[in-house]
Amino acid sequence: MTLSDALYNETAIVLHVIPASVDFTTSESMKLSQQYDPEGDRQLIAVSKIDKFDKGIKDKLRGLGPGSMSLRLGCVAVLNRSQDEIDQKISFDEMKKRERDFFKCHKAFEHVPDTYKGK
Repeated sequence: MTLSDALYNETAIVLHVIPASVDFTTSESMKLSQQYDPEGDRQLIAVSKIDKFDKGIKDKLRGLGPGSMSLRLGCVAVLNRSQDEIDQKISFDEMKKRERDFFKCHKAFEHVPDTYKGK
């Protein structure tokens, strides 16, 4: 099923995977989905590479400010495994712990509600 096919289907939810370092609005999938779901009722953003976040990420996750998208289903930020972590066969449980620690350690995320952070 193509993105445009999914967007025609009113029961489909579109998951956009967008790196934290780019404006969400410039994503090709976001541009296409605006034609079919301009209110953002059926869209969700998984913000990848959160360790490479840009200034203002706290607001972008909440759909506020430049480069963000206000979507009913919102955004969730996730910390990706590095190639070294994959090669070292780091377990998913360990990665979840590293992700939690990452969000606790960075001031940019201290006032971001947990619902916007991966688990």
